[in-house]
Amino acid sequence: MAGRLPLGTRLAGLLHDAHEAYIGDISRPLKAAIKEHTLALDVIEKRIQSVIHEAFDLTVGPSAALLINEIDNRVLATEACTIMEICDFSESGWMVDGEPYDLMEIRHMTSHMAKRQFLETFYAIKGEGNVQNHDL
Repeated sequence: MAGRLPLGTRLAGLLHDAHEAYIGDISRPLKAAIKEHTLALDVIEKRIQSVIHEAFDLTVGPSAALLINEIDNRVLATEACTIMEICDFSESGWMVDGEPYDLMEIRHMTSHMAKRQFLETFYAIKGEGNVQNHDL
């Protein structure tokens, strides 16, 4: 996702779901099913995310937040269409508000591969060299 953003917003894009490292990823269909708890979850997610933004000295303005959300929705739509062959979201329960990307490769990754790709992207954005120069 970060590579689809302008340079100044790439770190924010990379870290847009960083709160999930602390509370886990709750799928959109599950959030829809537990609507009465969604507000509390949103407050918790936003609080953790704000601490992460503070730690990385990130300020995400409204236009950057909208762009990150739009790209996140399109990536989710691409994943759903490619992996699960759900391309009509009108009655899927996925709450996807975006069109799939035409040319985007979706591939399986082990947790080690995902961590490595994340760190490579992080260090590239931060200008701190190659991931081999850092402990994994």
